[in-house]
Amino acid sequence: MEKSLLINGDSVLSQATTIRELIDELDLGRHIAVAVNGHVVPKSQWDKTDIQDGMSLDLFESIAGG
Repeated sequence: MEKSLLINGDSVLSQATTIRELIDELDLGRHIAVAVNGHVVPKSQWDKTDIQDGMSLDLFESIAGG
């Protein structure tokens, strides 16, 4: 079932059922941090955290600096 999500302020439709599936679906790579409804979700919980219609997610890509 397709879900309507708010990702970084943009409306997105997704078939993903977990955060891991969403990251794969969006082809975001490995260096991502995820917050759901304002709460950071550890990478170890991505396979266990279900995506629900109307969910708000913030995705952050880590950038090396120096």
